[in-house]
Amino acid sequence: MDNTHFGEDYHEYFDARKYLEMKQKYWDEDRQFHDLLFRMKEKGYLSGEWLLEIGGGPCINRLISLTDVFPKIVFAEYTAAGRKEVQKWKENEPGAFDWSKHFKHVAGLHNAKKNWEDLEQMLRERIIEVIPCDVESEHIIKQENGRLFDAIVIASCLEFACSTRDSYESSVRKVYSMIRPGGTLVHFGRIGGHYYNVGNEKFFALDVDEKFVTSAYEKAGFEIKEKFRINEGDKASTQVDDHNDNKQIADAQFRMLMIAKKPANSEE
Repeated sequence: MDNTHFGEDYHEYFDARKYLEMKQKYWDEDRQFHDLLFRMKEKGYLSGEWLLEIGGGPCINRLISLTDVFPKIVFAEYTAAGRKEVQKWKENEPGAFDWSKHFKHVAGLHNAKKNWEDLEQMLRERIIEVIPCDVESEHIIKQENGRLFDAIVIASCLEFACSTRDSYESSVRKVYSMIRPGGTLVHFGRIGGHYYNVGNEKFFALDVDEKFVTSAYEKAGFEIKEKFRINEGDKASTQVDDHNDNKQIADAQFRMLMIAKKPANSEE
């Protein structure tokens, strides 16, 4: 992979704070994600008690639309730097990243029935654990009770954490085994491309297409319910880093949001 970082390189080269600063360029993409996930919630796809996010990086924004659904949320992230930023936000510490724009938008989707600050505090209280994860390990997270989750969110993770398509499919099978029968999977990831940049550091991305991603989940046993393309042929591949000689941040073709269910009659 030449000078492109992967795997354990993240512990040394991934700057969580620079990543968060870069995320601000993706507001249009995030807004579309919030809107679509809110619609999926309203359609009844998401319910239960326990929610897990796998590989969330230093970002809590993928959870905001689901805050009022799941009272117990586990946030799992590979890097200590990412976990530190999430923990800092959870504890409302000085210098924590400001996600208020996201909370205000999601609160607005509730037709003024939600106060954004109340929603923010609710998520802080409902994230009960911030723990390590590794999708290429035998067990993605370490837990003694073998809990099955009512829903799992996996966003911008597998294409960066898996070096091959076989590894990707293996990780999806492990995710399947962590969801209760009848539970829901929220997948959000990039389609196409080979890298993304954080500051001066370049990180590997597995080049996957929509057909492969869909097939990987179906082969694991999931039933695909909804799929959406975000920023197709537009901002997915054209965002640039203004602080780094206008270097392109990523080379993805577009992002895909997918809702899938584990069949209710499946074996645990």
